[in-house]
Amino acid sequence: MKVLIADDAAEIRDRLGVLLATIPGVEVAGAAGDGRAVLALAEQLHPDAVVLDLRMPEVSGWDVLGALKQAHPELLVIVLTNYSYPWLQERCRAAGADYFLDKFYEFPRVAGIVREHAARLARPERVP
Repeated sequence: MKVLIADDAAEIRDRLGVLLATIPGVEVAGAAGDGRAVLALAEQLHPDAVVLDLRMPEVSGWDVLGALKQAHPELLVIVLTNYSYPWLQERCRAAGADYFLDKFYEFPRVAGIVREHAARLARPERVP
């Protein structure tokens, strides 16, 4: 499972990279600090999942979410933000976010979600 990390803070990108690199079957395919770079890397790397911050320069995470889900509806998108307002969560879910996590309180949940999806991808398809 290839994961793309999108956050304007290098420390967060680094922490997520270390966290996700320990999961069997997961490759951190790339990381970017601005929305324009995220969109370019997504087209280049074809990740299975994106961990996405909403507040980023160039192109906002909100706009990145919309563009990613429009181009790749099957892409797993985990929004990880400091702005965890209920109305924003509803908007992100409506735009296609699969998960919406508070960066301060739910940071460790990212690993569990990615681990679960990586395990699901690794299972061979059953043929009836």
